[in-house]
Amino acid sequence: MCYIRALVLLACLVIPTRPAIANILSIADDDNFHQLNLRIRPLQMDLAELIIHPPIPRGVPQGGIESAVRTQDCIIRLAGNFDALGAKLDIVGTLVGLAARMVDSADELFVLRLLSIHARGFLEQLKSHRQMLNLTVIKCSQDGATVAKSQEILRIYSDAASLVQSIVKKIGASPPK
Repeated sequence: MCYIRALVLLACLVIPTRPAIANILSIADDDNFHQLNLRIRPLQMDLAELIIHPPIPRGVPQGGIESAVRTQDCIIRLAGNFDALGAKLDIVGTLVGLAARMVDSADELFVLRLLSIHARGFLEQLKSHRQMLNLTVIKCSQDGATVAKSQEILRIYSDAASLVQSIVKKIGASPPK
């Protein structure tokens, strides 16, 4: 997905044949998504590591294996939830970067309309992802690794919601109900 984003953004760097327009979104808006993405990647790596090597409590061989399997199941649920929403956020971030670099007002308007749809969809999906995350935490409340990672994920979700809401406000899209 990042490769596609790089190609789209590279395509926008072509020397414009028309005078540049004053874009609604700026490179700073795109950078905000990039900064959030830099925070997401280590958490994705942590989740992958916990799936591959779940913590096994010492001193209880059989109970330790069962506990590790439960932890692994819980982390897989977290990772699935997190990765799915991350993909949606990446689409919104790509459209923000594209809109910030548009040189033609008609093209910018097209990208902003598309962004409006995806941003509102992201915010709507975020509600479902938070509910699924909360259900996972309830099911896995005895597992410290799951609870700790779910708190990190919730912070990312809150930051992503704030970021996307600010974009929705900037472009004048109506927020989801």
